[in-house]
Amino acid sequence: ESLGRVIPRGASPLQSMAKPSVPLSITSTGPTSTVRPVLFFVHGWPDDASVWRAQVEYFKTKYHCKCVTMPHFGGREMSFRLGHREEGYNFYELADILAENIRSE
Repeated sequence: ESLGRVIPRGASPLQSMAKPSVPLSITSTGPTSTVRPVLFFVHGWPDDASVWRAQVEYFKTKYHCKCVTMPHFGGREMSFRLGHREEGYNFYELADILAENIRSE
């Protein structure tokens, strides 16, 4: 069960969602294919997705790489444009937001 209650109740953990309720900035690199594995790169505090540049450069020939920028780590303009709450999110909510965005990809 979702602890942060961002994901709608009754949604399957594997259910693909059309549009996440709290969108994240996700950049994609590498070949796209239904048979190619996808690697998601998620930064920690206080970084942003740029921390993964070297890893993406290495893996992008074999994998489809997606770099996630969590809320409020990509600058004020990005957070405003994506509609992130000004007061931020707790860890449970961030986990739900991340899962919801990964499912929608």
